[in-house]
Amino acid sequence: MDGDGYADLVGVDADGELFGYNNGSLVNAGRIPFKNETWRIENSNWSGVKHIASADRGTAGRTGPPPAPVR
Repeated sequence: MDGDGYADLVGVDADGELFGYNNGSLVNAGRIPFKNETWRIENSNWSGVKHIASADRGTAGRTGPPPAPVR
């Protein structure tokens, strides 16, 4: 979601609000990837959504080598 090349998490809470955790493994103490909720879309209603697709935004805006593949 944030374009840093590391996988992030997106979820929907019991009230239907969409929220996410950006992977902070490069900046969090102990390299913990998902320490705190990063963002939330308040009053959104995603409760009826059954599937979410993900995509790779490519290397636009990224510097250095591409990230290693996730295994």
